[in-house]
Amino acid sequence: MGATPDRLKGFFRKYYIPNNAAVVVTGDVTTAEVFTFAAKSFQSWKQGDDPFKGTSIVPMSPLAATRTSVVEADATDVTFLVRWHGPSVTTDAAGTYAADVFSELINQPLSGLQQRLVDSGLFQSVSLSYETQKNVGPIELYARTTPEKVEAAGTALKREIAQFSAAGYFTDDDVTIAKKRQQVITAFQLESATSLAHPVATLWSVVGLDYYMDYVDNVRAQTPDDVRRFVATYLAGKPMTVTVLVSPATRRSIRPALDNLLSKWGVQ
Repeated sequence: MGATPDRLKGFFRKYYIPNNAAVVVTGDVTTAEVFTFAAKSFQSWKQGDDPFKGTSIVPMSPLAATRTSVVEADATDVTFLVRWHGPSVTTDAAGTYAADVFSELINQPLSGLQQRLVDSGLFQSVSLSYETQKNVGPIELYARTTPEKVEAAGTALKREIAQFSAAGYFTDDDVTIAKKRQQVITAFQLESATSLAHPVATLWSVVGLDYYMDYVDNVRAQTPDDVRRFVATYLAGKPMTVTVLVSPATRRSIRPALDNLLSKWGVQ
């Protein structure tokens, strides 16, 4: 809320400079063509001072307790967004690969979670994701249900999350399948110019290109114990934020059930 035009202009002048940027081009082009085009297109773009000189990054404080909130918007369904602080790629690179494997383990259509929460009819969809970041990589779980099922679905989701670290929650075969699916997804990215540019540029800005080039090998090297270590470190019994997106009319109609559900969410 403290943003002003002057602050935004200052931010732009400090960070949006050629010595703090990379141009990523994918497609049916040659190196010479790209360099010629880039030199012509950006010739007026002047180098600036190192934007990070004398700047220290303040570490993000860990969540102290589980927090819940309700956001009202024009929505037909009820959406749960559950978020945790995930691994930093600079201090726990191994954890970032395990995070991707666990996400794929959860998301694959035949997983136990999908059978219990989606195939059962409680939710219309449930997905888990992790975003690789330098400091705190967010882990996000999206789950969409209907107003009449919100209490039963929310209770089942809370119970499912509590079981992430339970013995036998996933098998060695589940991990093998998840790793294979993640490798296939990456292979498809390499075949599409539009889908390749985004992860390359993103990971260059976060950690460097070596991370991307070695990604498949590091995913392949993950073991069930590595995945369990990730769950124990970042998910099991850890504070989270739980946000429910619902329309104003729906919230009025399900307020007692929703309030009762969220009041219990932080209780382990």
